[in-house]
Amino acid sequence: MNILIIGRGGREHCLAWKCRRHSGVQQIYVAKGNDGMCEVAQIVDIDENDISALAEFALQNAIDLTIVGTETPLEKGITDVFRQHGLRIFAPTQAAARIETSKDFAKQLMQRAHIPTAQAATFTDAAAARQYVLQKGVPVVIKNDGLAAGKGVVVAMDEATALEAVDLMLLHQQFGSQKILIEEYLEGEEFTLMCLVNGRNYIALPLSQDHKRAYNGDVGPNTGGMGAYTPVPQIHCTQEALQRVVEPLLRQMEEDGYPFCGFLYAGLMQTAEGVKVIEFNARFGDPECEVLLPALRNDLVADILELLDGKSTTAASSAPLSTLGVVLCAEGYPQQPHTGFPLHFPASETIQVFHAGSKKVGDAYVSNGGRVAVIVAQGETLQTAQQKAYQYIENMQLSEHFFYRNDIGQKGIAAEKSNLFIQT
Repeated sequence: MNILIIGRGGREHCLAWKCRRHSGVQQIYVAKGNDGMCEVAQIVDIDENDISALAEFALQNAIDLTIVGTETPLEKGITDVFRQHGLRIFAPTQAAARIETSKDFAKQLMQRAHIPTAQAATFTDAAAARQYVLQKGVPVVIKNDGLAAGKGVVVAMDEATALEAVDLMLLHQQFGSQKILIEEYLEGEEFTLMCLVNGRNYIALPLSQDHKRAYNGDVGPNTGGMGAYTPVPQIHCTQEALQRVVEPLLRQMEEDGYPFCGFLYAGLMQTAEGVKVIEFNARFGDPECEVLLPALRNDLVADILELLDGKSTTAASSAPLSTLGVVLCAEGYPQQPHTGFPLHFPASETIQVFHAGSKKVGDAYVSNGGRVAVIVAQGETLQTAQQKAYQYIENMQLSEHFFYRNDIGQKGIAAEKSNLFIQT
């Protein structure tokens, strides 16, 4: 079979790498892709947002399955167009994708489905939003309503930060939207639950934990993700999350007339009152994808095809190894990354490199975006996986034009050691 993957980052590289392991795959195409994917896929020079050109390519090249990795084509309705042409695609419709493309829509949906989440108010007027902040007090969370590449959230611990965020998002339209949500600040530990979904059928993947802040110790601006790991030994509420979040959501979306199909991302928090939803995404998380797929025993393509055929499915099976990924970033990320600087990726039989913002110039790689690559390692423990990943990065001999967090996985490692102490 022929598969088309839509996107150009580390997530799409990982999807292509995983799909290549399906015995029935003949050719994998990635649009727009990047140079680092060439060993596992054929790169197609079509922009992810050129929906008509992508549909034409799929028809001309006998594409049997299209997988959408990135979010903007979902907002533009790629699934609706592909289905109109009789093309099989694993991704939500434009209507269903609103659980990510509009946080206000998602919040209202959760209220109808009685899904636990933070209390929130929606604003389009900056003066009214500022007054609300002054009345409610801090801390609060300010969220841009629409897509913002993982950066449209400000956790405001003081009044000045909250008011500045309101002005940036509404008066200056920093992310292009004219609507924001102001949410209550939740206390607890964040984690991610990913599911492969079609209607009410789903396959739950192992839990993972992302690191959103740019710098060690979870400080600095929000990013698209600085690293991730799985499993998450300090979180023990998968069944609660499935029963109180995933299943009610899928049931409500079907009842409302826009059943979900594709990768469902639930960003959750374990609080003193139980699991609560922080956000939903309508596609695979990045960099969660890059640690989850290497950890899975499942045949991803076979699972997707079974779901699309309406078959009942079970939970995914993970290998008995811990997986950890560290994101290499260009200096200046997430504001204005500095690009064009050389990179050296040493050959390794134990490390998987998923390319994102990199490109080849001659025989060498140079930086070509904010998040350059994800370095993924596996081990018997999270600590072993962490040590392998950072040893590889040290061998890269990076220049001052790159940076990364060196505490990825620390919470999981601490829990892992604590669990071992309890068991012994």
